[in-house]
Amino acid sequence: MTIDTTLLHQVSLGWFALLAPLYGTAAVRRHGPVGMLANAGIVAGSLLLLATIWVRGVEVAHAPFQTLYEVYLLLALSLAVSYLLIHVSGGLEVLRTAGVALVHLFGALTAVSVVIVLAMGLRAGDFQSDLPPALQSPWFIPHVIVYLFGYGSLALAMVSSAIYLVGGRKRWLEAEALQVIDRFTHRIIALGFPFLSAGLIFGSLWAWEAWANYWAWDSKEVWSLITWFAYLVYMHLRLVRGWRGRPAAWTVVLGGASIFITLLLFGYLPASMTSVHNYGP
Repeated sequence: MTIDTTLLHQVSLGWFALLAPLYGTAAVRRHGPVGMLANAGIVAGSLLLLATIWVRGVEVAHAPFQTLYEVYLLLALSLAVSYLLIHVSGGLEVLRTAGVALVHLFGALTAVSVVIVLAMGLRAGDFQSDLPPALQSPWFIPHVIVYLFGYGSLALAMVSSAIYLVGGRKRWLEAEALQVIDRFTHRIIALGFPFLSAGLIFGSLWAWEAWANYWAWDSKEVWSLITWFAYLVYMHLRLVRGWRGRPAAWTVVLGGASIFITLLLFGYLPASMTSVHNYGP
């Protein structure tokens, strides 16, 4: 029996849907092996998504990063791997000082985010096409991968900021816990912002190769630049002026909204019809 992308996609969605309540159970129990089991599930889920993308590449006979459906798959993998990178880098240990339950809540929200992205991918449709000439470039794969991993980690920073904003407003979290989440969010952005910057640089070099112009002010290029500036403002104000608290958290949320527009809503905007970045559904 031949295993196709859709089947693996659905299995991946179901797998991460099981991880969310598993993390929820770990948050309630706070101690025991459940949290470790959920983290092992993230690793297994990442491998499953990697296999899904690999099979998709075999199906379409090129790097599977062209259509919106394929972008959803890579974004889901980016979210899962970004969570693991945060874990390996010690970021979760920073968050743990504010409470074990918060660590597992963050894991649950990560799993839910992956489920939402995979569900949107299934709705996007399994459209396939050959690569247009503009995408037949050695810059194609690194440009897309670093951008999507940047988006994945920064999306998790938005999740962390949402915990901060909601927990602070509802008074579920004390001031000390909010300070820890603030530092945790900054740590995630410090991980994701270099990926975002690399994607912008790779895209400019690719544009020069394809059109002899580093920047064409294409509508998607503009939105990508807006997103980059949002996080640049955050990093600058935090490092130079010691920016903290709710204003910083709202900046991260607005940056996440800009990512959502750039990556997922762009294809539905009228400007996308004339964009050089419109390569199919």
